[in-house]
Amino acid sequence: MNKAKKSLIKKIIFVAIVVLFIANLNSIVDLFLHPEISYFDNEHLIVGGITAFAIATLLGELMFYIQRLENIYYEQRRSDDALKESESFLRSIFDSIQDGISILDKEMNIISVNAVMEEWYAHNLPLTGKKCYEAYHGRKEPCKVCPSIRTLRRGKPDYEVVPFT
Repeated sequence: MNKAKKSLIKKIIFVAIVVLFIANLNSIVDLFLHPEISYFDNEHLIVGGITAFAIATLLGELMFYIQRLENIYYEQRRSDDALKESESFLRSIFDSIQDGISILDKEMNIISVNAVMEEWYAHNLPLTGKKCYEAYHGRKEPCKVCPSIRTLRRGKPDYEVVPFT
């Protein structure tokens, strides 16, 4: 029997014990406080039955939602693990490329760089978060021949060797 089935059986047994206890609570209290009332009194049977049904329904719903939350949690963990593995794989490819690569946002902020860029611009680390024109060219404004800006304006890839000044 696998672990999930054992866990489910334990949960069902727990619910059954709780339901039986709560369903008989009124009868148990009367047994000690009013011994003259029969344990199997009609009132005890009706109240106990209704209570048992209500508690069983509520606990069943609660168990159902707990199980759904567990499933969501474990699925999220599997997704997170797969994402981390994929990110690690892509990072290793990114860092193994022998050309310098920068990923920029629309405001020319450096989002990420590969190992080659870190080596070339080691004097200016960390590069991430800086404007590319500040980090790479020591400028206060974008380069006039910036291929990244042209790419964003035209929506097509552009290439340019920007001279270091």
